[in-house]
Amino acid sequence: MDIKIFETGFSVIETVKEMDRKLRLGQEESLAGFFGQVALLRESVEEFNGGSEIIYDFLGTVLNIILLVDPANKMLTDRMYNYYMIHRFMEIFGDHESVSDKVYITDRNVEQFVNDNGERDMEKLVNILSQAGETLSRNMRKKLNGIIKENLRKMTSSTIYFAVTSGIIRVDSDVCKRLAQLRSAKRIPGRIDNTLSDPEYVIGRLKLYGYLNSAKYDFLRNTDLTA
Repeated sequence: MDIKIFETGFSVIETVKEMDRKLRLGQEESLAGFFGQVALLRESVEEFNGGSEIIYDFLGTVLNIILLVDPANKMLTDRMYNYYMIHRFMEIFGDHESVSDKVYITDRNVEQFVNDNGERDMEKLVNILSQAGETLSRNMRKKLNGIIKENLRKMTSSTIYFAVTSGIIRVDSDVCKRLAQLRSAKRIPGRIDNTLSDPEYVIGRLKLYGYLNSAKYDFLRNTDLTA
């Protein structure tokens, strides 16, 4: 057993706890500490020889604790949203398919995060949960699917990207129309910003990863819904 995985995991938890206080003081560099700890944890997992449910149970515990660290603090939620913090943390899980039947984040913790957060922007919360989509229970993923579908006109391109790639929603006609609307509303059509906030960039990535067939891709590239 590689004890470094556990040592680094606890360091991640402590970093997140400290980050709340530092962000309140305007110390944005605390984010660098978080991402540094995540990188170390990922390295520890990669160095560990052989799969172990104990490791994944522990990583799930770390993720649950992070999700519930002072969720009522809007500032921390803002950073989780703006910097894709949960998504970056999720990278440490590596090959999701090999452990796809395992639930990491409990429904109780997700519900507590949503209820305690006090967040006024529902899209922001949906975005954060979509980033963690592969670690949610089947029941919670189904609920999230319904919320996204009911509020699709409020969803950003990054939220759609995370929801699609984590298997929460499929790219159906409604999702295509929303992406087309976002693309049509761009201030500088044709310019690719290489960020998930750019709908054209998201469309390209979804096509690259096989989530869009040629017909849907052509529709999204050639349809103008500004009128």
